[in-house]
Amino acid sequence: MLGNAANEEIMNLAHLDCARWLLLTIPNGYEAGEIVASAREKSPDIEIIARAHYDDEVKYITERGANQVVMGEREIARAMLELLETPPAGEVVAS
Repeated sequence: MLGNAANEEIMNLAHLDCARWLLLTIPNGYEAGEIVASAREKSPDIEIIARAHYDDEVKYITERGANQVVMGEREIARAMLELLETPPAGEVVAS
């Protein structure tokens, strides 16, 4: 299901009690944390993966019950380091 999880109606329509995963891609880490807490309350066993921009958001979201938090800047840095090891120098890598 695709929708704004900050909207309680959307959360009800998502039937979290039947869901295996909740992927939160909203850009506001603190809003994501509140959604995580609400989802965890409704479905204690759901796997929750959220995104964050900063370390303090990662901590906030994790403390509210997310199983994993992806921090974009960290993932970009990791991908760039991997690129240093694989393509020949000067080759343009497009995805």
